[in-house]
Amino acid sequence: MSIRSNLNRKDHLREQAQALTLVVELARPVSEEPLRFVTAHPSKPTLVDLRAFATGKDDVRAQGKLWKGPYSGRPELIAEMAPAIQDHLLPLAEKSVALFMNALRTWWRLFDALEGTLAPGNVLKSTAQLTDLHRQRALDQGMDRLTYGNFLLLANKTRAGLGLKQLFWQRPERAARTRHLPP
Repeated sequence: MSIRSNLNRKDHLREQAQALTLVVELARPVSEEPLRFVTAHPSKPTLVDLRAFATGKDDVRAQGKLWKGPYSGRPELIAEMAPAIQDHLLPLAEKSVALFMNALRTWWRLFDALEGTLAPGNVLKSTAQLTDLHRQRALDQGMDRLTYGNFLLLANKTRAGLGLKQLFWQRPERAARTRHLPP
């Protein structure tokens, strides 16, 4: 006879099946809109809403500490990128999704700033139109490595889906940490 009486008998397979069912239900789209979906992360699923990238965001009431400014809508570009975005973000947790959404907002603002300096009617509508001018503008603005890399990853996934060549852009260098150690 053992010390334990084994009264604690859990059905681990049933628990895993219930968790899997929950993940599958959360992975279904919120609606039939291709620009909205819920991630399938087991513990931290989140709603991803890409409609703001199609319509633009110019909310003047949102001028808080984190508000970086308005950006115009690019419905053709976000519709082209949506399948790659959904494919990449589906297994990610809430904080990782927030980093990719921040990268998209930053690049949308960069496209607006760049188009303001170019001839009118020169609007970016496809990842096929991305050039070294966009890369250089991002580097000149001092875009951080993570934001730059996240957008580049999504753009390359989209271009691969379209049968285009990858963008072999070099990401910015890692920021040198300045540390002061006392003597």
